[in-house]
Amino acid sequence: MTGKQKKQALVFWTFRMMALIVVGLLAWILVFIFIKGAGVISWEFLTTAPTEGMTEGGIFPAIVGTLCLVVGSMVIAFP
Repeated sequence: MTGKQKKQALVFWTFRMMALIVVGLLAWILVFIFIKGAGVISWEFLTTAPTEGMTEGGIFPAIVGTLCLVVGSMVIAFP
C-alpha cells in the first residue's frame, strides 16, 4: 500500500466515523422526541386544523403543506 492509498484510507475511515456519529446523534434525538412526545400526540392532533389563533387544535395543514413541498421538490429535482 502506497502513501497515497494509506492517506486515502485514513480519510475514508474518518469520514465514515463522522457520518456514524451524525447518524447516531440523529437517532438519539429522534428516540428522545418519540419517548417524550408519544403520550401527548393523538390522532385528533394530527388530523385537525389549528384553532384559537393557532394556539390550540392540530397540525394537519402543516403536514399537508410539508408533503406538497416534498412532492413539488421531487418533481422539479427528478427529470
